[in-house]
Formats: sequence, structure tokens, C-alpha cells
Amino acid sequence: MQNKILFTCLALVVQAGTLIAQSNYSSEDGAIGWAKLPKILEQIKDPEFADRQFLITEFGAKEGGQSEMHCRDCESD
Repeated sequence: MQNKILFTCLALVVQAGTLIAQSNYSSEDGAIGWAKLPKILEQIKDPEFADRQFLITEFGAKEGGQSEMHCRDCESD
């Protein structure tokens, strides 16, 4: 008798979990899975960047593209 009750409870928990999972994956218009892709793509907008320029030499870059540090130097640290 206890096994039957335990099995029934387990079945109810699994069923409830399945219903919750299905409700989480469907959208307001009822779309599920890949059917939601067009709506998702509509929400993606191109990034906007400020029209600014920076001199990289003000941040430590050396003119001429030469540096005293080489990759071998980085590996030894």
C-alpha cells in the first residue's frame, strides 16, 4: 500500500514538473522552441557606438609598432 501511495505521489510530482516546464518554454502567443526565433530576432538591435577617437599612445603604445616586451618575455613571468 505504501508503495502505491509513493508511486502516485511521484507520478503527480513528475506531471506537475512537466506542466511547469512547458509553461516556462512557451511565449505569450503560444510559440514554443524554434517558433519563437523570429520574435527574438526582431528584438535584437544593432549596437550604437559613440563617434570618438582615442590616441593609443596616451595609453602606453609606442610609435612604430615596436615594443620592448616580446611574447617570450611574457611566458617567463
